[in-house]
Amino acid sequence: MAYRSHNVGRPHEDTYRAALLRAAEIHGGVGPLAKRLRAPAAYVARWLDGQDAMPGTIFLRVVDMLIEGTKRPDPTATSRGLGTP
Repeated sequence: MAYRSHNVGRPHEDTYRAALLRAAEIHGGVGPLAKRLRAPAAYVARWLDGQDAMPGTIFLRVVDMLIEGTKRPDPTATSRGLGTP
């Protein structure tokens, strides 16, 4: 049985929305994320809801933001798992 996405012809939209949702969580919601993306908050909300397709250029900005977020040092990393309080 073949897997069929509900977004036939646009399977990337689920990935775009998941990335956008994660970025919104990291940056404190739709408003702060919209400012960071330099896009109207209403557009960001519509992209998150799946009402409009997110432009590829915005997706690339989101990916860059997520990559930046993974580069930041975790302040708890020095004590985690090392037996120090």
